[in-house]
Amino acid sequence: MSKIRIFSLAKELGMDSKVLIEHCRAVGLSVKGSALASISPEEKQLVMTQIAASGGSATKAPEPQVSWPRLARLREKLRAECAI
Repeated sequence: MSKIRIFSLAKELGMDSKVLIEHCRAVGLSVKGSALASISPEEKQLVMTQIAASGGSATKAPEPQVSWPRLARLREKLRAECAI
């Protein structure tokens, strides 16, 4: 059987390669920290089981919402100055 590249499996699962590498390490696999590392089909099954057991955290984390309070204060100040 052929080996599976980390980046390929990560793309299939819709997750970042680094997150998948962490799942591999959680199972006890000694993989390189590279997306070009390979795992066997048996190791893939172990990782898939671990991902399912961890609550299906195979999806990307939501993007943090950026707050720009300083920019908002500057905008309000400019509006107040221009509203003669």
